[in-house]
Amino acid sequence: MKILSALLMLLLIDDAFAVSLNGRTNDNSVCDLAPFTTSRLSQLTFVDGNSSNLEEIYERIALRWITASCQDRQQLILHSDMGLRMEDVYFRNVATKLCGSGNIKRETYSTAESTHGFQVRCTINRLQQTQAWLKQAESERSTENLIASSRPAGTIAPAGEDAKDNQKKPCKKGLSFGALIGVSGGCRE
Repeated sequence: MKILSALLMLLLIDDAFAVSLNGRTNDNSVCDLAPFTTSRLSQLTFVDGNSSNLEEIYERIALRWITASCQDRQQLILHSDMGLRMEDVYFRNVATKLCGSGNIKRETYSTAESTHGFQVRCTINRLQQTQAWLKQAESERSTENLIASSRPAGTIAPAGEDAKDNQKKPCKKGLSFGALIGVSGGCRE
């Protein structure tokens, strides 16, 4: 009877767990995109690491996920393991839009493997305004269009995208040694 009561209580408790990009369970006070925020976001949408506009692209991807999954009054957590400038820029942009600039805390989060890591934390209090901003930005230029136009010249579009202008052309002088053994490379120069 006690087990049945406990199960019933668990089923009746609404919003018992917070939102977590990596599937961790937390209480309902957290909108958790840690650890490795950029890596986890890139698993949702492929972005070539050599693309221009990386800050804007990842800002949009993060805002899409957060506005669809999180709530006002939740603690937003963003994590950088390498301490990249690009992450610092887009984390601040995301946090400013969702929380306001006076509510942002940047904390060192170093480990033995990664001495430059950091976290950005803030309390979400501008979710509706951010949703409106994102809707407007998407209507002017979609994230997908931004990603496609920011892709480095000569790269191949991911499967499923129309990429007539990015199709591989046959090698005039043959393949490089790396291409033959499957390591890297392409055409011989």
